[in-house]
Amino acid sequence: MIAHLLGNGNSNKFYTKTQGTVYACNWPTHEFMYDYLCMIDGLAIKYIHKNHITPKVPILCTQNCKEYQIRKQLDWDVRSVFTTTNRPRFNSGHHTVKYICEQKHPPLGIHLWGMDSMYSKDLSSQMDEHVPRNNRPPLNNQWHPHWIELFTANPNILFTVHIPKGESLSVKAKNLQAETH
Repeated sequence: MIAHLLGNGNSNKFYTKTQGTVYACNWPTHEFMYDYLCMIDGLAIKYIHKNHITPKVPILCTQNCKEYQIRKQLDWDVRSVFTTTNRPRFNSGHHTVKYICEQKHPPLGIHLWGMDSMYSKDLSSQMDEHVPRNNRPPLNNQWHPHWIELFTANPNILFTVHIPKGESLSVKAKNLQAETH
């Protein structure tokens, strides 16, 4: 089995429909079909609620997002499966990869699309047009070590990051490879 995680970086445009379970982060602006929506950001769940959007797939989230759904009595399939960590800046991609890897039958491979911070300093997100971020610290300083820890902790899973031609990964692990487009 293969899993695909669609992040909100510009390189998610390289994604093409293939076999496997597809997870999307936050509220995607792309038109790709996905099996699960993954949120840790309360602003994302508030955005879809305030804009009268009803997700058609289960939302995998933190307990805070689940509590928002309960408080607002939203008829959505919301599953609190992401545990809050004491690690600063553990983003929705990190949570989703950790969740996928912890399944009873984890996949043989996880393809990461739209994870531009793994090869560039561009931290913009397609979610920014819905939930503007006025001040974004240098998150790679915190994100990269989390990625390395996740990859290293799951040596039997091959992680593939999809990146533009001419780029190279800033994150390194034995079970990590880049596929250029």
